[in-house]
Formats: sequence, structure tokens, C-alpha cells
Amino acid sequence: MITTCTNCEARYQLDDAKIPDRVIKVRCPACSGVFQLDGTHARREEPLVTTGYESVSARPAAPAP
Repeated sequence: MITTCTNCEARYQLDDAKIPDRVIKVRCPACSGVFQLDGTHARREEPLVTTGYESVSARPAAPAP
């Protein structure tokens, strides 16, 4: 996740795994300003793209001859 300080506009790359799933207050190392970081969006997964094709494993097995 990339976040920007609302006070000095400094940008930071943060590890999503270290951000809790809630809104937190963080202190900017550059200007010591405090701003809120919304961690609920950090682990958002991208939606799966449907292709319109049926999965081979989803079909029932063919009957034995």
C-alpha cells in the first residue's frame, strides 16, 4: 500500500501485512504530523475475472464403459 502524509505530502510504501484491518492514526517520520490510515482497504483482493469457460474439474466424471 502506498500512503501520503496529509500534512507534508511525503509518500510511503507500507507492507499490507503489517496494517491492521481498521482505521489507525500514524505519525509521519518527515514532519511528525499525524494522519489517519484506512487499513480496511489494505488487504482487498482483486475480483476474479470470469472467462465464460467451464472448468474441466467441475464436470461430472464420464461413466465407465
